[in-house]
Amino acid sequence: MSCIDCHNRPSHIYHPPMRSVNHLMDLERIDPELPFIKSIAVQVLDRPYTTKEIALDSIKIAVEEFYKANYPSVSVNKKEIIEKSISEIQTIYKRNFFPYMNVSWRYFPDQIGHMYAPGCFRCHDGKHFSDDGKVISHDCNVCHTLLAQEFENEETEFSLEGVEYKHPVDIGDSWKEIGCSSCHLAKK
Repeated sequence: MSCIDCHNRPSHIYHPPMRSVNHLMDLERIDPELPFIKSIAVQVLDRPYTTKEIALDSIKIAVEEFYKANYPSVSVNKKEIIEKSISEIQTIYKRNFFPYMNVSWRYFPDQIGHMYAPGCFRCHDGKHFSDDGKVISHDCNVCHTLLAQEFENEETEFSLEGVEYKHPVDIGDSWKEIGCSSCHLAKK
């Protein structure tokens, strides 16, 4: 194996819309107080566009129309904030989608991790074998020690010896059998 088997590119990493929007909302470059801004931003970023120019225009129109139709007072009172958020959404598009080359985060996923692409589970799926015939483990604790986990309205679970991962939504033990990207990955 080489470094790029897991760290799949030495240069441009294409980020999924959800990750990019979350990041810019955390930085307050996209105003998290705007109603449904994450939903509308991810939705307009996930649409297929034939050119960058059409995409940028369509993003602007769709977000503006959403607020005019559903939140007219927000559309008027927070016009500058909406415009700034649109600009940031357009920047996400410019960095992660290149329609003339048919290139985006969907076609070149970041394989570090496992949320939006199979990542680690390309090999750590319980179906691959080492040179000496042993199954390559599916157990996350082989490579990671989860020190803490916190859920809203619950006390933080913390241990230097490690804590057992708990899925944030009760889906039983199915998360142990399938990779995260099976549910979290947006289809091409």
